[in-house]
Amino acid sequence: MIDVSIVLITYNDAARLPRALASLQRQTLRNLEIIVVDDASTDATQGLVLEAAASDSRIRYVRLAENSGGCSAPRNRGMSEAVGTWLMFCDSDDEFDRHAAKNLLRAVEAADADLGCGVAERIDVRTRKVKRWKEELHERGVLASISERPDLIADTVSVNKIYRHEWLVDSGMTFPEGILYEDQLFTMKAYAEARRIAVISETVYLWYVDKAGSELSITQRRNEIRNARSRVEVNRLIDEYLQAHGDPDLARVNAQKFLAHDLYLYLAAMLEMDDADATAIADVLRPYVESVDLAQAAAQRPALRVATYHLLVGDLAGLRRAMRFIRWSAVVDAPVVVRPTGVFWGCAYLDGGPSFQGLGPEWWLDVTSLHLDRFQVSQRRWCHRLDVLAAGGRRLSVAGRTTDAFGDFGRASAVEFVLVLGGQVVASMPLALERGTADDSSEVAPEWAWHSTGQRLAAVGDEFEDLSRGHFALRVTIDGVSNVIAVRAPERAVPRVMLPGANPALGLRAYPGDHGVVRWQAGRNTRS
Repeated sequence: MIDVSIVLITYNDAARLPRALASLQRQTLRNLEIIVVDDASTDATQGLVLEAAASDSRIRYVRLAENSGGCSAPRNRGMSEAVGTWLMFCDSDDEFDRHAAKNLLRAVEAADADLGCGVAERIDVRTRKVKRWKEELHERGVLASISERPDLIADTVSVNKIYRHEWLVDSGMTFPEGILYEDQLFTMKAYAEARRIAVISETVYLWYVDKAGSELSITQRRNEIRNARSRVEVNRLIDEYLQAHGDPDLARVNAQKFLAHDLYLYLAAMLEMDDADATAIADVLRPYVESVDLAQAAAQRPALRVATYHLLVGDLAGLRRAMRFIRWSAVVDAPVVVRPTGVFWGCAYLDGGPSFQGLGPEWWLDVTSLHLDRFQVSQRRWCHRLDVLAAGGRRLSVAGRTTDAFGDFGRASAVEFVLVLGGQVVASMPLALERGTADDSSEVAPEWAWHSTGQRLAAVGDEFEDLSRGHFALRVTIDGVSNVIAVRAPERAVPRVMLPGANPALGLRAYPGDHGVVRWQAGRNTRS
């Protein structure tokens, strides 16, 4: 009898499939079968698998007649082909830790459990950074039911788990076809119906995330309408299932998960979308968010709760202001309003704005826990939004806007556009400052516009050298105290042009950095 059947699904992934397949062949648990389900690939997939199967009898190749367009159909086909006592799943762009099957099998057999789960590591293909996903949920133990640790449902992926095959068949549990995020409903049902769950703290799955890849994964294609609709649809199906199952604790935790994680993914992505796409996504999300138990938004980060309120109100610009705080390293792009009842995110809705499920504006906009009112001038996190960055001969042309979040930006005695290298200002250029006009109805504090005055960028101290890297920033001086904070812009808005540097022999190539920061790299200026 085979201990474990591993279903490896693939579609036109001949470049990465060998890595995934090899990780399954190297498992320290030897008594297993590997079922490769090909979702009608048109590349070299079939030949690769058949060649591997010729030298490893544990490998079986199954090909679907036509492409299903998702993960569910190939996984379901693999389940029907499997003969092992236990089932596991793997995607062709990822791999298993070499002890994954053995560690999970030991845990579920020792606990006489139906379900076992371990830790998935998310690996950024570009930076090689590794993060143990939802590590805090995977404290070793055996649960008589998911009600003993309901927060575990935040781990929604199916690939870091092992399932008793007979139990899945008897329960009629399959992956829903025709929608994305099929893992979430399948995993929720598994958690809710399992007769004991074994949790281990070891890494079992290596989950590669290619954010810069041309073929983005489902989770990373958050700007697609179908993607958002599928996310909402699968959550509605989960809500219906939990209501029928009669488990209010799971329903509560699932609402928290959606508001804190699922919703966050889309609101964050709206910083990079154009207005039309962002509005379309918001229109898909809003009706479902209105149906969720909004009291669970208390578990959201304060700025995310502010963004959720602006989603409900229908204010895209206000939503983006709140998300900049989260995504752009805690920059404040709205007025900080201090009242006896607390500290609030200033907007037009703070006084007299709509309530949702009995929760009024002050509840949604309360940011007291962020301590924004305690920032001194040198510590303030203004949001300097860059609108223009261009070259005009040997002169640098810049323009942008800053919200007067703390009530005294207009008192600045000097505002300069600066180049920062290694934490030090290496070049500067004075800017003109004037009262601006806000771009959304939520703003109640003045917005200040700044722009270059025709002067050149002047070096400060030693010249920076070829290949130096740094970032652009604003230096704001108020009452003799200076504050240097990076200028920021959506990635799509950063110009890919060579700009004049302080050294005539060097030019500056602007490029988008992390957290919205506009960065620069010095290089030989062929136009000088």
